[in-house]
Amino acid sequence: MTLGAINAAPTLWCADSHSSNLLTARLFLKQRWRAAREEPLPMKLQPLCIRPPPGLEPPCSWPTDNADMPAWLQVVQDGTFAYEAQVNPVRTSHELTQDAPLKASAKMKKPKSPPPQPLPPGPCVGQAKAKTGAREAGRATCKFYLDGYTSDEHKDFDLVPRIIGHAGRNMRAIASKACKVRIRGRGSGQLEKTQNGVAREADLPLHIALSCSDAVELEIAKEKLDTLLQGISVHFYRFCRKMGLEEPARLYRLA
Repeated sequence: MTLGAINAAPTLWCADSHSSNLLTARLFLKQRWRAAREEPLPMKLQPLCIRPPPGLEPPCSWPTDNADMPAWLQVVQDGTFAYEAQVNPVRTSHELTQDAPLKASAKMKKPKSPPPQPLPPGPCVGQAKAKTGAREAGRATCKFYLDGYTSDEHKDFDLVPRIIGHAGRNMRAIASKACKVRIRGRGSGQLEKTQNGVAREADLPLHIALSCSDAVELEIAKEKLDTLLQGISVHFYRFCRKMGLEEPARLYRLA
């Protein structure tokens, strides 16, 4: 309604009234019109309500008495409000700062696990059974003693050259980067320097020494050397029979 309509309105519906009544009505309408223009009537804001799934009751407006209740704890059930478990609430930096000392104290109070106990000592790697090998300076070793051969009685039998082979062929077949083969002792022909600087054969029984990096390499070398000495033993016993010499019980033994 405009101001012109308000001025004309009293003459229409108050034409037979007294002039004072007309003036009063006109002033009243003007005041109402100005109040409507300057101060609109306040509107009551309704809080946002999430639409429920199909089949449930329509949501109600939030009650004023539960305004301090967190939004994630308010659930509409048949027109009433109930509490529900909090799901991933947003925590403030102040709350996180207060929880930090509690977490630190929990870590400090956590019992420490006992230190691991050492395992009981087991058999040394590379140590052979029944005195057939030893472990020296971190290597697996063993020796083949040629007890059946004497350099004086069997000097015509070329035992050491047969063991070495033509141009060292037999030794190269046994030796490797992980295994060393050495012939030592009386009758070996291998000269060694003594403390006085004199080169001579070691004053030891004639034997073949094996020194390998581990037990696996030692077993391989022992098997090869044993096969070689078995073949040489056949020729040695034949030599003894031909020369009329007493045959020893065995040519070699493993120690």
